[in-house]
Parts: sequence; structure tokens; C-alpha cells
Amino acid sequence: MPNSDEVLKYLRLAQERVEGGALDLPPGSDAVRYTRDRLAEALPYAHAGLLLPQGTRLRPLKQAVLGAVRSIPANQAPFNTLVLQAIDGAAAAIEGLAHSVDVQEQHASRLQAGVATTELTVDDLVDDVRSLRTQVADLADQVADLRRAVDGTGA
Repeated sequence: MPNSDEVLKYLRLAQERVEGGALDLPPGSDAVRYTRDRLAEALPYAHAGLLLPQGTRLRPLKQAVLGAVRSIPANQAPFNTLVLQAIDGAAAAIEGLAHSVDVQEQHASRLQAGVATTELTVDDLVDDVRSLRTQVADLADQVADLRRAVDGTGA
């Protein structure tokens, strides 16, 4: 069983997390890793109030007190374990969603690259059409000049 200083430390950390102080959650997989690390920290304390470790000072006395009040925390350990399992399940779901977001971001990047390539191709085609239009206009002028020259010599 942890000593009271450790329990108070974890309670202060939990309070800071709940109040949002000094907590900057990273995105995606890092957030899941952070959550799982906190679960690993909490798991050894899920049985708090039910078990006394070997070597505990005044163990027989503490066991007697624990036996007398066992009905009070008896449901707490299963509750703690279920809450930890539920949070782990939520972390797994978030991990799956984060993976899906990563895959969708990759698809979006590929689409953006494809659109950029298509835009460059269209720009090149527009330039080619303008060039062809200019060449056709020049050829039309030359044909008109030739026609005038032929018309002028045949008259």
C-alpha cells in the first residue's frame, strides 16, 4: 500500500489534470500513450484500501481495522478496475481514430499533390493553346498576304 505522501502526490496531479493546470495534451498517438501511461500509474492503486502489503507497520492492527470497515471500500476496487478498463477501451478507440485520421491525411496529401499536378498540366495546355492560337493567326495572316499577292498578280 502506498504511503500517504505518494497518495497525496497522485491526488494533486489528478487535481491539476482535472483543472487543466500544467497539462498540454499532445495530439493523436502521443495522447493515447500519455493516457496509457497514466493508466499504468493508476493500476497498482486500484485495490487501495483492501490489501495490506507484507511488512506494513502495525499490520495486524491495520488488518483488524480494515476487516471492520471492509464493507465500505469493498465495491471500490472492482469499480476502480472497471473505470481503468473503460478508460483503456476509450484510449484504444481514440488510437483507432487517430490512425484513421493519419490515413485520411495521407490520402488528402496525395489528392492535393494530384490536384497541383493537374493544375500545372492545365496551365501548360493553356500556354500551348495560346501559342497555337498565335501561330494559327500568323498563318492566317500569311495566307491572306499570299492571297492578296496572288490576286494582285493575276489581275
